[in-house]
Amino acid sequence: MDQAGVDDLELAQRCSTSQDVVEEWLEGEQQPTKTQFRRLVARLRRPAAIYFLEEPPAADPILREFRGPPGAPQARELTDPEFLAIQTAERLQKVARWVRSKREGDSVVLPGFRGGQQFTESIRQARAFLDWTVTLQLGANSGAEVARLLRRRLEDVGILVLQFPMAPAGCRGFSLADELAPVIAVNSAYTVEARIFTYMHEFAHLARGSGAICRSVPDSSVERRCERFAAAFLMPRLAFEAFLDDRYGDRPIGSMHGVSQIARRFRVSLRATALRLEHLGRAVEGLYEMVDAEADFKGGGGFSRDNTAPAKRLREWGTGYATLLVEAGRQGLLGRTDLLEYFNLSNRQLHELETRLEAGGDAEG
Repeated sequence: MDQAGVDDLELAQRCSTSQDVVEEWLEGEQQPTKTQFRRLVARLRRPAAIYFLEEPPAADPILREFRGPPGAPQARELTDPEFLAIQTAERLQKVARWVRSKREGDSVVLPGFRGGQQFTESIRQARAFLDWTVTLQLGANSGAEVARLLRRRLEDVGILVLQFPMAPAGCRGFSLADELAPVIAVNSAYTVEARIFTYMHEFAHLARGSGAICRSVPDSSVERRCERFAAAFLMPRLAFEAFLDDRYGDRPIGSMHGVSQIARRFRVSLRATALRLEHLGRAVEGLYEMVDAEADFKGGGGFSRDNTAPAKRLREWGTGYATLLVEAGRQGLLGRTDLLEYFNLSNRQLHELETRLEAGGDAEG
């Protein structure tokens, strides 16, 4: 109940009983009926078998920093969609870690992220590691194309890149550090441009050697450093200032219109653009705070209408994870039954997913 952020009253209401009865369950003086138990399991999002163990299971991995949506209080409980997303990410990471542990040379060694005078070198190493250039970014036809390209580059170096519908009230994203299966997850309720920024923000957390999720108040200095990293990666100083000089001269940027124009040019979010402008001294005072209050939610659009199970798996879990498991099946590390279980697909649906992978179909950004 503590981990799910559920109190006695909410659980009692969900199970159509009283708080006193819930307290008796906790004290072991009563047991729920079958119907109450099913509702309890559904609300707390734990497998039913856990409640029959002799001892409580080990706690979830330490989740250290949690990124909230714009304007949200820093200390809050996880929402149901966030909680489900974190559980799913941990499950996928566990499977990927096991597969890679059975193969030689599958560890993921990321370039370090250092601040101070080494900040610029950290950005250069990250771009080289991901084979990313500003020419590639500016040459893309849309923000969606940039998101697909960047997601694929992150997957190519071994990072599991996931996206879940965590709703506008949810976090922008989170990351789970691991030597064999690091994870970046983003909230698909945000625009593709906001997700591009989150990809690199969470990459910065991983490069620091830690993940970033929890209910405690985030370390604002760490968050700001990771945001600065993402902004500098996506908007290299020379190209960024050359565009500003050509379009605006030496005038500081102080309007949403100006920020929007620059953001469209570099296919990035408004927040990322405002952050970069402030850091380079090209913004009026308070620009970041003004832009930070603007929502980066995508609304009703952003994805194709293909909501078949194979398409949804590739969209949410990524081609990197899917390819890893399918190859493990071909190598005999996983059986067909294992694949059906891990993907939660029928045999026909799994065949369709494999066909999509063979055709080189990317998951949406």
